[in-house]
Amino acid sequence: MYRKDYFSPEQWTELERVLNQKQEITKNQSPLRLVLTILSSMVLIMALGLLICYLIKKKKKI
Repeated sequence: MYRKDYFSPEQWTELERVLNQKQEITKNQSPLRLVLTILSSMVLIMALGLLICYLIKKKKKI
């Protein structure tokens, strides 16, 4: 992805260190992201269900 000859040895070492940190952070966040996705999907489904129930009750009143 990056060409080593564009950077000085110090810059290359720093770049590798930063990229490794980002990879570790991404690995640590993935389970949390999965849980949040599942929970948000459940909330949206429940909200849709409540909306449908509300509309059905409103229609029966009329």
